[in-house]
Amino acid sequence: MLECELLSQCGFFRKHEATLDLPCRGFVQAYCRGPRREACQRRAYLLLHGFSPPDDLLPNGQVVPMSYQAATE
Repeated sequence: MLECELLSQCGFFRKHEATLDLPCRGFVQAYCRGPRREACQRRAYLLLHGFSPPDDLLPNGQVVPMSYQAATE
C-alpha cells in the first residue's frame, strides 16, 4: 500500500504512529498507510485550507474525546 504523501505534515501521524493504542493504530493503518488514504478528512482539510488541522482531529473527521486526550498526555 502507498503511504499518504502528507505524513511529514500530519500532527496526528507524528503523535500516534508508534502508539500501541489499538484504535489509533487502526487509523494509522487504514488512513495513513492504507486503502482509506483518499478518504482522510485531515488530508482534505490540509488540501483545502493550506495548513494542518489540530493534531486531535481523527482521520475520519471526528475529534479525539477530551477524556482520551487527557489520558494520553
